[in-house]
Amino acid sequence: MNEAQSGVCDELPAMVFQLDAGRRILSVNRAVASQLGFDRASLVGLAFDDIVRDAGAGFHTLDTADGGRRRAVVAHAAPDAKGRSVVTAIMFPAAADAGQDAKLAALGQLAHHVVHELNQPLSVIRMAIGTARRKLSVGDEVDADFIDAKLERIDSQCVRAAAIVEYLRVFVPRNRAIDVQLDVNRAVENAVGMTVPKFRKLNSNLETRLGKACRVMGNEMHIEPALLCVLGEIHDRLQATGGGRPANVDVHTAPVGDDRVEIVVSDSAGARAAAAGEAGSSITLGMGIDLARELVAELGGTLDAIPGESGMTYRISLPVTNAAGDAGRQ
Repeated sequence: MNEAQSGVCDELPAMVFQLDAGRRILSVNRAVASQLGFDRASLVGLAFDDIVRDAGAGFHTLDTADGGRRRAVVAHAAPDAKGRSVVTAIMFPAAADAGQDAKLAALGQLAHHVVHELNQPLSVIRMAIGTARRKLSVGDEVDADFIDAKLERIDSQCVRAAAIVEYLRVFVPRNRAIDVQLDVNRAVENAVGMTVPKFRKLNSNLETRLGKACRVMGNEMHIEPALLCVLGEIHDRLQATGGGRPANVDVHTAPVGDDRVEIVVSDSAGARAAAAGEAGSSITLGMGIDLARELVAELGGTLDAIPGESGMTYRISLPVTNAAGDAGRQ
């Protein structure tokens, strides 16, 4: 990783490993050292699979410096052109029960999406820096407009990367007052924008219909991960079966009365979803919905999953804030 990438990764609460084409560790972030107890330099060059072992059922075990072993969920990003890849691991609580296992397995799905999305701004930053360096190395007169454009692009991608980092911060203890007015439509647009490319790869359409603007008291870092869990659940059902007819996924918002707003996500997976359930080919079907319900509940809302003939409908209902900015919930 270059300096800009390392700086972003060091702020992540999750552990981040960069691997070479032979799956040996090139670098780690600060969370690895603090959570496993190793000196960062001592891990460089070691075989990743000697430290992180697949425990089955979507879980992994990680060795610690004191000889212990901890469980975690692990997400792998696709390798770059040189075969290098990034792996993110989120540690389980020391005394996780079965219910926590399910929630953290769903968290692994979300982490996979976050890792993928974080790689995009980091790649843009790397390319912009490389282009600027080549321009400066030629020795010609410096084009101030060119350099300024590259710096603006780097700055915009740093802002995007910082926002993505915040998605993981939602999983720290949330016993704090929520007093921010959140634009529901904006939160929906952000979540859908992160997911559209994945559905396109399955030849499926993801469409958004936004109703009248509504605000709720909360944080988009709660709502967006909840929507990502729902959309991830639909995506994984479609991917589990492969082939079949393309599915349509519709996300729309609408006010309900004067005091609530709904976010409705529906799909036309039909037989493809049923086949996935019968085959049992997706390990964590339904786990993401449990996590999404918990996130929505933090905002005083509810999430209902409603099966239908053509597919599933997920209905999120949230209390709106009034014009004075008071919370729509107690």
